[in-house]
Amino acid sequence: GHRWAPGIHAMKASLVISPVTKNGKPAFVVNIPAGVSGGTRKRKFFKKLTAAETFVRKWKSEVSDYGTLWTALSERQRTGILYHVQRLAEAGWSLGDATDHIIKHGKAPPSMILGTVAEQFLQAKEAKACRPRYLAKLKGSVSLFLAGRRERPIAEITLPDIEEYLNRNGWAGATRRTHWIDIRSLFSFAVKRGYCRENVASQVEAPILDDKPPGVLTVAQCAALLDACQRRRPEVLSWLTLCLFAGVRVEEALRLTADAIQPDHILISALKAKTRRRRLVEITPQIRAWLDAAKPHGKKLIPSNWRKCFAEVRRAAGLWQEWPQNAIRHSFISYHVAKYRNENEAAQIAGTSPAMIYKHYRELVRPKEAEEFFGLLPDAAALEEGARVTAGRAEASHAARVASGKRTGELNRKRAQEGIATDVLAGPVVTRWRTNGSTQSPDD
Repeated sequence: GHRWAPGIHAMKASLVISPVTKNGKPAFVVNIPAGVSGGTRKRKFFKKLTAAETFVRKWKSEVSDYGTLWTALSERQRTGILYHVQRLAEAGWSLGDATDHIIKHGKAPPSMILGTVAEQFLQAKEAKACRPRYLAKLKGSVSLFLAGRRERPIAEITLPDIEEYLNRNGWAGATRRTHWIDIRSLFSFAVKRGYCRENVASQVEAPILDDKPPGVLTVAQCAALLDACQRRRPEVLSWLTLCLFAGVRVEEALRLTADAIQPDHILISALKAKTRRRRLVEITPQIRAWLDAAKPHGKKLIPSNWRKCFAEVRRAAGLWQEWPQNAIRHSFISYHVAKYRNENEAAQIAGTSPAMIYKHYRELVRPKEAEEFFGLLPDAAALEEGARVTAGRAEASHAARVASGKRTGELNRKRAQEGIATDVLAGPVVTRWRTNGSTQSPDD
């Protein structure tokens, strides 16, 4: 048999059989010393001497083969050890190999609650200065995953748990993939912190996505969008120009200020860029024409109510229903690739990789259409109409504020008059004061 490590059974101890009387009947007791039995003295009673002698012989044999540690274990402890040894054997491991593996790779992970790990994960992402939009999305995804699991130890979350979460909501492939990536990031954080041994989310099969081409606006739709913007909401024309003709992402454009527009280029600093990498976009004659046309119509480069304004523009252009995701940016990249046939240049302008450009944006539009797209220029008549509409809107807004002010003033005066009438109905107010130590009224 396998012997225990030296020192565990180095102590020699003898067991003594003594005759005793138990419950008024003769019996035999075996005294097991404290150092042998694991810290406390033990006594085992037998009705017959032969049974006591058999126990002593068995005990001495086990001490010789396995050491005193084994003999000090209870029957329940021995049964548990044998059960787990059998489990290891079925998995192709020996007890020694399993012990060596545990010693090499550290102790078992602490029992950290999933909700606590999630809080630490979100705090770490916030401390990393991730974008607010990403943090909001990540928080929503993690909150959904915590439902019904918040109090469970993260080390006990299994692959079926994650698959059930991803499959139960009926999400489309792209949405399912997004949530999968978020949960995978959570478990990657937990592995780095030592809260679990492996990232079980990474074992989930990645959702298969259909390779759909990006949605691109036609030249006619782009022209209608620009015309509606000039006539209805010229204050967002600069934002539309940056996105449609300079390839700036929607969220990037919203972070830009007027000083980003340089004489010959648009500066997108690392702080404003999605990729956190600084880039310069050349101001072409077309971009310059549109920015100059937009300049007189807005105090800010991007107004605070741009979303409401652009929604009005889309309705006026007949594009409220038909609107592909990221339509403006996809349109610019597609037309640029069709005209210049240079994926590297398009990627540099748009702030993405040439591989992404080559994979998604080739052969979506014809070169002739690209020529028409880059020939779109401001319309003086449309801008004049836009100026009149803006002035009329401002005048109407001012009149509404004045009317509101008048109504408020009339209401305040009415309330004041009602207050005076109430005081009159209540009768005269007697004022009393103290003079020379006595209290007097005005009539005294």
